[in-house]
Amino acid sequence: MKTAEIIFGIFFTAAIFGPLFYLYHWSNRRKTKMVNALQSLAKIHSLQLSEKEVWNDKGLGYDISKKSLIYIAIQNQIVTEKYISILDVHEIKIITNRDVVTIQFLKHNREAINLEIFNTLFDEPLNGGYHLLLAKKWVDLLNKDIKTLPKKAA
Repeated sequence: MKTAEIIFGIFFTAAIFGPLFYLYHWSNRRKTKMVNALQSLAKIHSLQLSEKEVWNDKGLGYDISKKSLIYIAIQNQIVTEKYISILDVHEIKIITNRDVVTIQFLKHNREAINLEIFNTLFDEPLNGGYHLLLAKKWVDLLNKDIKTLPKKAA
């Protein structure tokens, strides 16, 4: 009877911890994939990322010395990559509603570039508060560099 209990215990332990182990490694593999994609994009633009953040299937990276930001998002096998020179930006703001959190960059030529941080179509709806704080963190970081740059002459 002891052998049966030991075998049952092993199977029970594997049934409980096996899926947790799989989910842990799956999420780490996903994060590593996004970090590698962000680093590849930085290499293309010759950037040394001093700040970077990866969440879900999105990532932001910032090179303080070149005042440049890169963004990558992979949603439904569609890859979105954006490069923004902060030297060309005069205002950064957060646009938010119930379903979407976006960081908007307004350039000197009045062009607007939007970076989607959160969207309930792709992200867990209960995580909206976290993504709003994430957007505020990046806007505060980038606004410091915008305010230190001299205004362009008219």
